[in-house]
Amino acid sequence: MMMRVCVGRAVLAAGLGLAGLGLAGAPAMAAGSAATSGWQISYQLPVQNGDSDGVNAIAAVGGGNAWAFGGQLEVVSGQAEGVPAAFHWNGTAWSQATLPAPVQEGYFSAASASSASDVWATSSSCEGCDTFAGHWNGTVWSWNSGVPNAYSVAALAGSDVWVAAQAGLEHWNGHSWRTYAAPGANGVSSVAGVAADEVWATGLASDGLQPEAAFWNGKSWSLQTLPQITLPTNGQAIPEQVIADAQNNVWIEGYIQWPDPTTQLEDYQPFVLHWNGTAWSQLQVPASLPSNMGFTELTGDGGSGFWALDVALQTVGTGITPAEDLVHYNGSKWTVEALPAIPDSTPGTTAVTGLFQVPHTHQVWAPATYENSSGQPSDLIFRYIP
Repeated sequence: MMMRVCVGRAVLAAGLGLAGLGLAGAPAMAAGSAATSGWQISYQLPVQNGDSDGVNAIAAVGGGNAWAFGGQLEVVSGQAEGVPAAFHWNGTAWSQATLPAPVQEGYFSAASASSASDVWATSSSCEGCDTFAGHWNGTVWSWNSGVPNAYSVAALAGSDVWVAAQAGLEHWNGHSWRTYAAPGANGVSSVAGVAADEVWATGLASDGLQPEAAFWNGKSWSLQTLPQITLPTNGQAIPEQVIADAQNNVWIEGYIQWPDPTTQLEDYQPFVLHWNGTAWSQLQVPASLPSNMGFTELTGDGGSGFWALDVALQTVGTGITPAEDLVHYNGSKWTVEALPAIPDSTPGTTAVTGLFQVPHTHQVWAPATYENSSGQPSDLIFRYIP
């Protein structure tokens, strides 16, 4: 059986080749996909070759137009065996897209869209994988390859695309890629923007202990001053994501980790930084949230707040199923939200792989993976409608 590989922040690349788009017959949506309020199951991914495609990223350009990206992957003797997958939402139903031939080896892990005719999906770096990006111009898909080791992508226009990579930042001007050195010593983990002269990137500072932010003003990148996060002994604050909703509403989220001398494991605590258009500040995360958790995904809520995925990171590698909570901050109040129950699922196996707001709305997409009652890996997409 071909196994799924799901990632959080991933790797990319971008070259050239043209082909058309075809839409395969769409499996029926799961029950609960009607436009009722709250979290609901929108789409149950079809099983193919004994497994379903994992979804790692969603790029939406409106309530009636979204793309979901992922795929399957198995590495045999250092060679990747697997293909990327793309699915399209037309406002009523999901359907699987036919990607151009030759199909790349690997899977999609990050995505961004500036419009219905400018959608990017990038691949993840893995042993034996190709590095590539897929681009949708509103009519056809094409492959674009050549940018290695990327973690996120921000498409501002067809001729203005930024990619965050370990070594720095890559920029697509519509014809070619240009590399910009990372402003800090530890590379870039995430990039987001709201305009050609308003782009943010985040990564670990030179000391490896604090997050740092860089800002693109349309001409050059410069490091910005962030609040110093108070750290426990031997702790570090690791940024996961930067989210830019508007010029006066930018978020950096991540987690503080430090060694626990009692358990010999790592302890975790989430942190959130906010830019209000004038200065950065640290948001006070309430102690009432579940303990020993860390934010690994975040997206805007269409207002003054955000949705975050709070994960019990300490249990990773211990054989204990990590707990997960969806946390909503509306600008003043924190709440913990529950996802709907998945029929025929094994309790404790659901894992959300991302949170993606629909621009200019309060709607959110959340792809997830789980095991059915027989232990078979399966995948679906949740949707939030206020």
